[in-house]
Amino acid sequence: NKMAQPFVNAAGTPLVIGRAVNALEQGTPAWQLSDVILYDRVLTPKEVYDYGQYGIVHRPVGRWKLDGNLEDSSGFGNHASTPGQLVYVNVG
Repeated sequence: NKMAQPFVNAAGTPLVIGRAVNALEQGTPAWQLSDVILYDRVLTPKEVYDYGQYGIVHRPVGRWKLDGNLEDSSGFGNHASTPGQLVYVNVG
């Protein structure tokens, strides 16, 4: 199964996911981020179902599991970086 080449060319352009918590807000953000997957197409209903039910990911161009590092597990080597310190928190 040959993987398609990624269509994203983001050299020098940061991809920002989430947002900083404003100093006026109290507590931690109400959202949690556990997995980032980038596709070069619209997913079929079956692909959405397979991911939701079984965790199966069909042909991503980038996938960051956020499991302690920012390495791309899609096979394309689109490893991420952060200008500051990234903190991982395990929510049980």
